[in-house]
Amino acid sequence: MLTNATTYEPEKLISHHFKLLEILQAYKVFGNAAQEKAIKVIIEP
Repeated sequence: MLTNATTYEPEKLISHHFKLLEILQAYKVFGNAAQEKAIKVIIEP
C-alpha cells in the first residue's frame, strides 16, 4: 500500500506490458483504462 510508506515501488503500478509491435493494442487498452483496469501501460522494444 502506498499510504504512509517512505519508499515507493513504482513497478507495482504497472498493470500492462506490451512489445513495440503491439502498440495499437496498447493504445486501445490505455484508451479504455477504466474497463481494462489499466494503471500504467509500458511499451517495450
